Amino acid sequence: MVYFGMNEDLQGIHKTPLFVAAVCTEWLQNPSDQPFQDVTLFKSYMQYLSLKHKATGEILQATVSSCGQLALTGLFSLCFEFSSDDLAEAGVDEEEELTTCLMSKFTAQRLRPVYRFLSPLFQDQDLGLYYLRQINSPLKTVTTYNNFLKYVYSHPSSKAGPAVVSHLLQLVDDKDLLENMSEIEGYVNRPPETSRISRAIKELWQLSPESFSSFISENLLSIALNFAYESNTVAACSPFILQFLRGRTLALKVLNLQYFRDHPESVLLVKSLEVSINGHKISALVDYSVMEKCYETLQPPTIDQDYASAFEKMKEWAKNLSENEENLNKFMKNQPLNPPKISSGYWKLSPKLYKIPRLVVSVNYMGPADQALLQVLMEVFSASQSIELRLFNSSGFLESIHPALELSKTSVIKCSMSMLELSTAEQELLLTLPALQTLEISGTNQLPDQLFPNLDKFLGLKELSVRLDGKPDVLSVLPGEFPNLCHMEKLSIQTSTESDLSKLVKLIQHSPNLHVFNLKCDFRSNRESLMAVLGSCKKLIEIEFSGQCFEAMTFVNILTNFVSLKILNLKDQHIPDKKTSEKFAQALGSLRNLEELRLPTGDGIHQVAKLIIQQCLQLCCLRVLAFHHILDDDSVLEIARVASRGGFQKLEILDLSVNHKITEEGYRNFFQALDNLPNLQELNVCRHIPECIPVQATTVKALGQCVSRLPSLTRLHMLSWLLDEEDMKVINDVKERHPQSRRLTVLWKWIVPFSPVVLE
Repeated sequence: MVYFGMNEDLQGIHKTPLFVAAVCTEWLQNPSDQPFQDVTLFKSYMQYLSLKHKATGEILQATVSSCGQLALTGLFSLCFEFSSDDLAEAGVDEEEELTTCLMSKFTAQRLRPVYRFLSPLFQDQDLGLYYLRQINSPLKTVTTYNNFLKYVYSHPSSKAGPAVVSHLLQLVDDKDLLENMSEIEGYVNRPPETSRISRAIKELWQLSPESFSSFISENLLSIALNFAYESNTVAACSPFILQFLRGRTLALKVLNLQYFRDHPESVLLVKSLEVSINGHKISALVDYSVMEKCYETLQPPTIDQDYASAFEKMKEWAKNLSENEENLNKFMKNQPLNPPKISSGYWKLSPKLYKIPRLVVSVNYMGPADQALLQVLMEVFSASQSIELRLFNSSGFLESIHPALELSKTSVIKCSMSMLELSTAEQELLLTLPALQTLEISGTNQLPDQLFPNLDKFLGLKELSVRLDGKPDVLSVLPGEFPNLCHMEKLSIQTSTESDLSKLVKLIQHSPNLHVFNLKCDFRSNRESLMAVLGSCKKLIEIEFSGQCFEAMTFVNILTNFVSLKILNLKDQHIPDKKTSEKFAQALGSLRNLEELRLPTGDGIHQVAKLIIQQCLQLCCLRVLAFHHILDDDSVLEIARVASRGGFQKLEILDLSVNHKITEEGYRNFFQALDNLPNLQELNVCRHIPECIPVQATTVKALGQCVSRLPSLTRLHMLSWLLDEEDMKVINDVKERHPQSRRLTVLWKWIVPFSPVVLE
């Protein structure tokens, strides 16, 4: 039952007596606990027919050949039902008794009967490279034509092997890998398993493009290696395989493939291998009580009845989510916690002369590891040159794998921990990892009092990220001197406690290679010293300030020093005076490598907003631009003007949210003028609830025309835009015709704990 449930394409075989006979014959001749495979089944069925019609072998061969031609023609045109004319064109004799062994006749419409193959999978046979070339995307490979490829490599050809493998592995570099989802949409009718897999792949693509890319890569590799082995052309295919592996991130499970046992040196070519270990400790995804508190001070807006659909009650969402979480938890608790499989391929080698360049282990919702998992980790760790640990909501796990870490402590280079508390033993264990380069702790209010005072024991520490909840004072427990912390490249500190910045200043002084600096705190002392010491960090590529630790004029004076800067995030800062803001705007033009710019607020920035936008003509690498609270009708229109002059050509995200000085007319003019943004994927024009804006039909029309001119747009945020049924019809019509119609998402409904006041 499980096998048929997971292989929906085979569910119909019990309807065909001859299929049942073939299955029984296969089981009797090859008794095994392993479930039958579809390729084996169809071979058995064809053998059955061959024996039964031995006396008329030529007729059988002719019938199979003509049916095969019809099946392939149908498969590659997504046709699974055929008319009498289709059969005649392919040379299939519908009166021949043998035809009924391969096809069924449906006579609901007796004048025009419909023919179908006994199983959709019967429409997969090998007819050469002509059909292979029609499998021109990785999505087609792992969905609609996956079965076809299985049958191709079950009839191996040494001549075709290298051509097929080369073709398949080159598909991974398809530039439309994430964009062209329309080809999946066309395959949702038959076969049923293809439909199910296609929907799952689409959801994966929407939720996690990185996971989607890995899934595609691993499946292409598996299919290609199967073909290489079945056709005995591994040696001839190896150049293509090795080129594919070079610099790629794949799942650890690929090492179970036979190729990595036969060619273990190939493991050195991959960038990294990843494995996830997931437990049962799943907690609530969203705490709606926290969200409700955010709305406590808001008065429900007063709106016309036509706009009531712009608000949905949070309780309904919370109820649905709670039910889904409960079902998910029940399902997860029934799943066995099996350790990663390491039983074949590369793992059969002893000793392992070639080690995994980088192993990334993600641990989620786990408690302490059991003995079986520990044994697996000990073997996997020992086969890795470097190890990254990413722990989420998994208290106690680190201590439980102490023996594995002890054996490979010189290989652990990164430890990232979120939503968990470290025991004293775990803190001491971390301090025994001499090669640690990255330490990240977040999502907890615990201050690791054993770990932080001894950070200078990590002689190679390059990245320190500490983002604690509550009020633990991170800087107070840092060591007073930093003689060994001279390799620091990333510093990211978040705390809400006021403290002295002198330790942080000293740490930066000892970090000549600092590339990333993020600080969120309310420290007010030594702010000028902090800005001054940052000015000497000429290698900085990312700067972010949050809280009251920012000194505007001092920072503006050093801004031109950061010629390598790619990310500047000052969205939580405030520059009130015009003089400082003008100097800030002028300095921005010198940051030619800038890719992300999130601007500060304040009246000064409001006054120079147009100058800042004009400076963006110098920023040819800009991908993200965010203005909050500071734009008005004139300055927002300047964005469109700069775009028309050739600015923002690489811009992917334009965030104009909570700019309440922009009127409806200002937005309408902006929408009418905005064009020439070929790469814009996300546009945000949200407003706060008290600033809800009912819009006229002309504004909605201008918005629709604007969206039509943005060919890469996939997300449009417009909360607090009050849209009626006719407005949404315009928006939906635009979506239907948009190049990204299957990806374009419009967010316009608030999920709130109250109901708006609806005018009668």
